Amino acid sequence: MKFILALAAFTITINVNAFTQKADLDFTNLYDKTNAGHYEMTTTFTSKTTKSFNGLSFSTHRDDNDLFCVTTAKFEVGQMLFTLTDVKTGWTFSTARTLHGSVSIKSETENCVNDASKFTGTQNLYVTLGLNEAITLPVKAPFDYEKVATYLSPFNGYLYLDAEIKTSDVQLVIDPSQLLTEKSITAQNKQNASVTYYVFASKSSTTLSLGTGLIKF
Repeated sequence: MKFILALAAFTITINVNAFTQKADLDFTNLYDKTNAGHYEMTTTFTSKTTKSFNGLSFSTHRDDNDLFCVTTAKFEVGQMLFTLTDVKTGWTFSTARTLHGSVSIKSETENCVNDASKFTGTQNLYVTLGLNEAITLPVKAPFDYEKVATYLSPFNGYLYLDAEIKTSDVQLVIDPSQLLTEKSITAQNKQNASVTYYVFASKSSTTLSLGTGLIKF
């Protein structure tokens, strides 16, 4: 119930600047003529309307015997509402995600970059869309498998967004209010303007691939 209320609140707050992309997913003739259904996928992005603040985080990694440090600035940029609907039955799966964008600097040594001014100016933020779980589909599994599910990745799972990073006291700050608009997203993401899919049947720890591919928006 809490999730339903949160999802309803998110839907109400979608503003006129929301950017929606749709894809037609026809899974009716997959491996061995398996009918896994016909769906419409809708992805709606809404920018955060207030400024986002953050500091720097540090992580050390090893490459063979060499240590190096990655310094990252990360900001909340908005939300994504993802919906998958069976065009025949109306069955619907929905989920909302809060989206964050990051920019990183890799040191050649284990000494981390801790100068915030290195991050100021126009930077290309990397935004992950966070759809990492399989969606169970409302269809009968083939053979003796128990269920059919799919992994879906709108924009191949990521976005690149240009943002102006400034300093405020000891923190970094951005204005994300125009980052998830149509103009901003399409300017940087023409090459990945599609949805990748992987449909499979499963039972216990066994899976059977039914279909995989890419569909342009």
